[in-house]
Amino acid sequence: MSSNKRKRTTPPSASSTATVTSNSSKPAAKSCHLNDQSNDNPSSPFAKRLDRFVDHFPVMPTDIRPYCALHRYVGKLDERKHVYKCSHCKINLCIDCHKLFHTKANIKESKETLRMMMVSVKSLRQEEQGKKKKNTGD
Repeated sequence: MSSNKRKRTTPPSASSTATVTSNSSKPAAKSCHLNDQSNDNPSSPFAKRLDRFVDHFPVMPTDIRPYCALHRYVGKLDERKHVYKCSHCKINLCIDCHKLFHTKANIKESKETLRMMMVSVKSLRQEEQGKKKKNTGD
C-alpha cells in the first residue's frame, strides 16, 4: 500500500514559503487618506485627480462600510451611504463628492465652504426622509 502523494526531496526555501503565505493572506489594499499635505503633493496618489484623460471610475470599495474621504477631510463628517472607490486615485468617495473631488482645483482653500454645503445637504436629506416617513405613516 503506497501513498499517492509525492515525497519532497528538498526542503522548501524561505522565499518560496514567504511568497505562498504572502499571496494567500495578503490583506486588501486600504484606501488613501486625504489631508492638506496629500492634497497638494505632486507625488501623492491624488496628483492626477484633476486629469480628465485618466479614468476616474467609481468601483466597489474593498473596505467594510467605508467613509467618504472628502466628507471626513472637510469636517469629520461621517458619510457612509453610496460610497465607492475611485479606480485611479484609490480613495473612497460618496457619489456626491466624486465629481467635486475630480473637478474642483482648490479644495484646501474652500474647505469651510464645502463643509457648510455638505452639512446643509445632509440636513435637507434628513428633512426629506422625515417627511416621507411622516407621509407613509398617515
